[in-house]
Amino acid sequence: MRFTPARVALLALVAIAAILRLIMPAPHPDAFQPDEVVNGYDAFCLAHTGADHHGNPWPLLFESFGDWVSPLLTYVTAPFVALGGLSAFTIRLPGVLANVLAVAAVAALTYEFTASRIAALIAAALLATSPWDIALAQWSAAPTLLPLLASLAILCALRTIRTRAVTAALAFGIVAALLVYDYPTQKLFAPLLVLLACACMRGWRERAIAAATFAVASAPMYAITFSDPKYNARFAYVGLNPHDPDFLRNVLQRYVEYLNPAFLFRHGDMSFAPFLEPLFVAGIVLAVIALATGRGHPARGRRAAAFALALVVVAPLPASLTVDHLHPNRILHLLPLAVLFTATGTVALVGLIESALVRRLVAVAMAVLLVVATVRFGANYYGGRHVQTGFAEEQVGLGDAIVAVVQRFPHAPVVVDTSAFNQPYIYYLFAARYDCTKLPLAQMRASQAAAITWAYVSAIDDIRFRPVSADELAATAPLEPLDEGPAHYDVRQGGGSVYLLR
Repeated sequence: MRFTPARVALLALVAIAAILRLIMPAPHPDAFQPDEVVNGYDAFCLAHTGADHHGNPWPLLFESFGDWVSPLLTYVTAPFVALGGLSAFTIRLPGVLANVLAVAAVAALTYEFTASRIAALIAAALLATSPWDIALAQWSAAPTLLPLLASLAILCALRTIRTRAVTAALAFGIVAALLVYDYPTQKLFAPLLVLLACACMRGWRERAIAAATFAVASAPMYAITFSDPKYNARFAYVGLNPHDPDFLRNVLQRYVEYLNPAFLFRHGDMSFAPFLEPLFVAGIVLAVIALATGRGHPARGRRAAAFALALVVVAPLPASLTVDHLHPNRILHLLPLAVLFTATGTVALVGLIESALVRRLVAVAMAVLLVVATVRFGANYYGGRHVQTGFAEEQVGLGDAIVAVVQRFPHAPVVVDTSAFNQPYIYYLFAARYDCTKLPLAQMRASQAAAITWAYVSAIDDIRFRPVSADELAATAPLEPLDEGPAHYDVRQGGGSVYLLR
């Protein structure tokens, strides 16, 4: 491979992306959401026993908290845990690497779309320095793989549309199927992606190859999802009721909300930062105008432009079918398109300027704007608007606290107050690196109960995970408390048991 200036610049941007994602602290570096913890411990069990922590061998869906979650990230994480042990670093490393690779993928996607190396480098710079993507990379949950997979799927689709190559069509079908195994909303978006791509392809051969490859590769997931209602538990929990008389109105309301600029670029929602940096707004608007009027980059043809614009239209549909009004993870497949359109629009704008001096001045001004907007957005994000909120903030060091109590009182039953914690049992298993071959599976299964919607395990060995009533607490005496980083845990003893409380 010849190292042209463009390739050197791209390698530099990928290196910057890696450095930022490896050295930037996560919003809560010592805290995990329950989804992260269960992914990590299931990967640990998979590496050692070939089963999840409930004892299901080589699952196509992981039982998790009774919601039977998508398997791809856990299988990707298992080798890292097998080689490096179970830790925050090893379970978050796959997401870091995936989002670093996504920078190169989105550059290739943009070049495929525009035939412009400058546009490709702008796209790489936008994603490499995106505070939202930096934080996403440090989150060990299924959405962390979506920017890479969505970029690769759209890239393969565009290449098939342009070249009619069999290998591109085959690759597109495989990557689109991987989306189905990665995140629940992709079970709807991926088929829409394949349908739109096939509609924009020119020949029946590549259409047949892409569709057949996707159908065969994704069939096991769809088969198990619809074979038993329990395997569709997550959507049953979060999906809108199609029998509701207001179903269509609710879907339309949510669809519009996901395209609301206030959500995308300014406010976000109560738990998430804005989905896209404000800098993207002008670029996206310019790109849509440029593509619609044919003044952008027609080098790859109107079929490619129609495909990209159609994807924007259908992207919010899966999220629109869920009860949550705003949930950015469910439209993460829109991120590569936003970067693509921003880069396309920027190049289209600069290309309209005839004076070389003015073009340079505009380019410098936009680069300064990128730096200022990114620093400002990042400061706001890391200063208080996090991806990981709620229980993750409150459960810093929870697993270590449980382990410390068990070790301090080896012969006393331990009660962990679940009214203050979310899924504490999995934090204990993770922190203890509990031997998966010795899990008390029968006891865990017998003790499973439903907490609102998600199931939880209420007994492991001599530890009980349950609410503690005020009367029970009144009969206890305080012991030396525990401090785990910024978190403070009360320890009390009474009636022969030791209690761990917020």
